[in-house]
Amino acid sequence: MTALKQARGAGGWSRTTMVRKLRAVAARQGENLPGDASMVRMVARWENDETLPSEFYQRLLCALYGRSQVELGFRPAVEVDRDTLVAVLYVAPFDPATRPVEQLRAYAQLVVSDPRCEVDTLADGIRQARQCPAMWLDVDRLRVCECVADTVLATGQPQAVPLWLSAAQVAAGRVASALPQEVA
Repeated sequence: MTALKQARGAGGWSRTTMVRKLRAVAARQGENLPGDASMVRMVARWENDETLPSEFYQRLLCALYGRSQVELGFRPAVEVDRDTLVAVLYVAPFDPATRPVEQLRAYAQLVVSDPRCEVDTLADGIRQARQCPAMWLDVDRLRVCECVADTVLATGQPQAVPLWLSAAQVAAGRVASALPQEVA
């Protein structure tokens, strides 16, 4: 069973119901979709792995289900090593210590799978800057990102990174007591 079919099944929706909901998502974005019969046939082809939805439909489906392209099976998962994950989290437009592990994993997959992303260059830069951190690196943020990356990589189950884990705790060396027991 495809991830797309599983997502529809998790909602308990028929294809017709899913098409109606997808049409509502498209309308909120100012887009129109083909007729119901055509859409139901298209969805069946996607769910049976006969064809892949176009980028347009992938965006709509991701919005409908609240899942990433990787989670819906549109893109293969990319293996993310620790240094790459630290680099992705370091430049993230949010505090990574406040996000659930699964959301961080999905964010890293999205960034790394983007062909325009030069995360390897960034990871190399962070590795080099560790040698001379006063140059441009925010050492406290880097330590938080390293701690969060270790949590993400060590955790197989969805689990929230502690919301109260602060850069000050990391800098003061109180990380082990702040992390889940199986990670510390």
